[in-house]
Amino acid sequence: MCQLIEQNYHDQLKIVVLALKSDKAAEDVLPFALEGTKKLILTHFVVKGLWEPIDAQYLAELSKQIAPDVDIQVIADPLKAIDQAVTQAAPDDLILVTGSLYLVDDLPECWYP
Repeated sequence: MCQLIEQNYHDQLKIVVLALKSDKAAEDVLPFALEGTKKLILTHFVVKGLWEPIDAQYLAELSKQIAPDVDIQVIADPLKAIDQAVTQAAPDDLILVTGSLYLVDDLPECWYP
């Protein structure tokens, strides 16, 4: 996925909105999410059954260790996180929503009018 994004969007700045499920190895996932990223917005998804999100503040601290030059924000509400990404993006920037399908599931109004 990272190679595909780099091949097709290498000239565009990347803004990443990310939430991870508690069973994910954040220290393994974050380097890929941070690669070439201008801004990282960390959020949560709504708890669904057995799965809980990893605390966004913890992810922010870990991200700062991996990529100290990336602009990192924590916005707990996923809809507000998306709004912030859209507000801060330039017309040619690429916004990626990633990390967990549970996050995407919390944002149906972003995908459907």
